[in-house]
Amino acid sequence: MSSGNSKRHFHPCSLSLSTNSSPGYVVETNPVRIPISLCLVIMLIYICGGALMFNRLEGWSLLEGGYFCFTSLGTIGFGDLIPVGRNAASATLEELSLCACSLYILAGMGLIAMCFNLVQEEVVRVVRVFGKNLRHVVGGGGRTYRWYRYQSWAQGRLG
Repeated sequence: MSSGNSKRHFHPCSLSLSTNSSPGYVVETNPVRIPISLCLVIMLIYICGGALMFNRLEGWSLLEGGYFCFTSLGTIGFGDLIPVGRNAASATLEELSLCACSLYILAGMGLIAMCFNLVQEEVVRVVRVFGKNLRHVVGGGGRTYRWYRYQSWAQGRLG
């Protein structure tokens, strides 16, 4: 069946659960797939939370706050809305408001990047399954199959 040196390899960003991690044993891992819909809901909640935060800190409408969050987290950033701490009562509160805005954007960019990566992994998985099924339809010897093998080889070699 399987030799002592065989291991399953997954993409480094995949979440894996080990059944036994003792030395000398084959480690069986089961990748945990995150649904695309969950990633989209997380991003939507984060943007809506930011819209509410900017509504309180800057006095913007929820639509303006959501627009600012979407453009900032999507790295579009037109510059038409800029947080300046308008509703702060003192200079110290204004600085804290700007720090909160900066931390929100910094954490949000990480969250959005993570969600995009998870969505990309799921799309790649679906395309690979489709390609394998297509190989069976084509018969395994057609140009499509050779292109798929070349593309898989190139992706493995070049990353």
